[in-house]
Amino acid sequence: MKKTLVSLSALLALSSCGPTTNDAVKYNDSIIDWVDHVKEPQEKLIDQLDGHNIDSLKITQLAFANASEESSKALEGIKAFDDKTEYLDAAKKFIMEIKSLSDNEVKSLANVLMKDSLSISEEDVKIAEKSGVSFDSKYEKAFNEFAEAQKQFAVKWNFKLMYDKK
Repeated sequence: MKKTLVSLSALLALSSCGPTTNDAVKYNDSIIDWVDHVKEPQEKLIDQLDGHNIDSLKITQLAFANASEESSKALEGIKAFDDKTEYLDAAKKFIMEIKSLSDNEVKSLANVLMKDSLSISEEDVKIAEKSGVSFDSKYEKAFNEFAEAQKQFAVKWNFKLMYDKK
């Protein structure tokens, strides 16, 4: 009985300390998994923007839209960490921006690129250029805000971020 009581006391003492660095790393990894979920479809889509295969462009556009929707829903299911949501909110905002880009700029750009090259007008070229510039600037801003939130989370929880060098 005394051994059980000591073990229970030790367990309660440990559990009252709150989350650990290892918990923070696992939390970070769970968020990054869903942020990275859009990476491959996005890269495939970008590869198709230079080509002239309309079917592949449609498929990759749909895959990118689906991945951003899946990530958005998954992040909604993640709870706050240590009663704080700044990092999670930044991830949600980043994925929502990607979803918006998918629904707007990517769709607009793809609509132009899906046309027969002989039927693309000057106006279409302007639309495509505007969509591309808008995509780049909005994506960069959202990504930088997310990356800064992740960096602050890592500093607060005393772990180092390791970036994929691929």
